[in-house]
Amino acid sequence: MAEVALITVHGMGETPEDYADVLLARLRGLLGATSGKVVMRSAYYQKILQDNQAEVWRRMQGRATLRYADLRKFVLYGFGDAAGLENRKEIPGSVYEEAQGEIAKALLSAHAVRPGMPVVFVAQSLGCQVLSSYIYDAQKAMAGRPVGAGIWRNIDAWAEAHFTRPLTASEKTFLSAGTCAGLVTTGCNIPIFVAAHKEMHIIPIAPPTRCSSGSTSTTPTTCWAGRCSRSRAATGCWWKTAPSTPAAAWPACCCAAGTPSPTTATGTTRPWSTPSPRCCAAWPPKAPA
Repeated sequence: MAEVALITVHGMGETPEDYADVLLARLRGLLGATSGKVVMRSAYYQKILQDNQAEVWRRMQGRATLRYADLRKFVLYGFGDAAGLENRKEIPGSVYEEAQGEIAKALLSAHAVRPGMPVVFVAQSLGCQVLSSYIYDAQKAMAGRPVGAGIWRNIDAWAEAHFTRPLTASEKTFLSAGTCAGLVTTGCNIPIFVAAHKEMHIIPIAPPTRCSSGSTSTTPTTCWAGRCSRSRAATGCWWKTAPSTPAAAWPACCCAAGTPSPTTATGTTRPWSTPSPRCCAAWPPKAPA
């Protein structure tokens, strides 16, 4: 049975639709028999941009002989992606909105296999910025705050337009990265997009599954409200668990001694475990908020 979802998001420049096939095939080989427990999906937004860029490049070549053609093409396709995604993104149907739609579709496909399972994202280059913006918008929307662009400006309208039905509460939580267990980035270029802003205006995404004790919130910025249960006693960890979900299925722990007691899924309380070297070596210590 599937236990975790892996979602990839590509970077800038000319990108084929099968960009992640080699990576996923190698992962399956490394995982062996356990690969069946991982639902692998790829978000592909380059098609939204690439056809337009190809037409511009065709017209440029038809007008004159270009020197440094490879460099020019790289700049056109690469930096054109970044500029195109950010420019006029608030317009309905913008490439920013459509790119977010591709991420949501990949997540929805994984949700259909097993709702509520942990999600690990792997993003490369510009994909890091695209994914970060997606999660940031989703967190704002799920918290009831207005969103200025993208599908999370009105996620219900987007779902109706693409699937002719509203999303369930479980789907919304999943699509908003509410079960995100990890975010792996390579060649992350987010600093390029925020370096010129005043520090007070640079707001990072919140850790989607960070545990908070005593909370009743189910927004992506907190874990399942105090529903923590002891699992894998040998690790000495508290493992997050959604209602009716095996605790072992959530690969993230809160390592903190002497903090307030959480409420378990059965309604009883126990003290937080003493930090375990095995637990905290794999996951950075995270004290409950």
